[in-house]
Amino acid sequence: MSVDAKGTDTETTSKSKKRFRLQIPTAFTILFFLTIIAVIATWLVPAGQYSKLAYDQETNVFSITSPQGEVKEIPGSQEFLDKLDIKIKYEQFENGSTNKPISVPGTY
Repeated sequence: MSVDAKGTDTETTSKSKKRFRLQIPTAFTILFFLTIIAVIATWLVPAGQYSKLAYDQETNVFSITSPQGEVKEIPGSQEFLDKLDIKIKYEQFENGSTNKPISVPGTY
């Protein structure tokens, strides 16, 4: 056993300095593993399929297109929007401010 000039035991101080330190992974490593998880999730999680609701201003009807391609027409009114649990006012379809098809969860 050796003693340095300060009178401390050098063997015990060198052992305490060799302790294992946990290192934080780099940003590249974290992004790499997140990318791998996202790729695996695309094979495991099914893609969502939604019906699409479109409004025809000429005939004043809603057209609901199912994910299988079937089209069902219903009269254009706030009552049907409420039945479908859509929080958009019928006037927005009527005046043209909502002119693109919107997704409707579920199949109708």
